[in-house]
Formats: sequence, C-alpha cells, structure tokens
Amino acid sequence: MPMNALLEEIETYSRLEEELKKSAPGKFAVIKRSEMIGTFDTLEAALSEATRRFGLEPYLLRQVGHPVEQIQIPALSLGLIGAHH
Repeated sequence: MPMNALLEEIETYSRLEEELKKSAPGKFAVIKRSEMIGTFDTLEAALSEATRRFGLEPYLLRQVGHPVEQIQIPALSLGLIGAHH
C-alpha cells in the first residue's frame, strides 16, 4: 500500500475513532482512503465486504477500541529481506 494512502486511512480512522467507540465498540471498521465503508460485527463479514468491493486493492480494517498490534520482522528491520510490491 502506498504510504500516503495508508496515512490517509489511518487519519480517517483517528478522526472517527471517538464516535466509533460510542456507536460501534468492538466492531470491525473498513476504511478506504478517506471513506468509512462500514462497521461489521465479525472480522469475516468485514473481510468479505472489503474483498467484494476492493478485490486486491488495499484498505484499512481495524477493530474499534482495540489497540493496534505492531508486528516486527527482524530480517526486514535488519535489511536482510526487502518489502517490495
């Protein structure tokens, strides 16, 4: 995902987060660019709708109110492998 698209989606989620915590706690939010696509009761439902609408295009999927987990890949951090499109 191009970094500017990811940043736009993260900013959109951040802007809507407080409202989502009240209206959709624990649900799964799907965001494409600056558009809130919807919230879904299950991860499977969110993935299904996002895949139906966007295919292999990138989007942001986040569970409302849950902290974001950071994944570290030591080989990537050390430059032993690369992340390429």
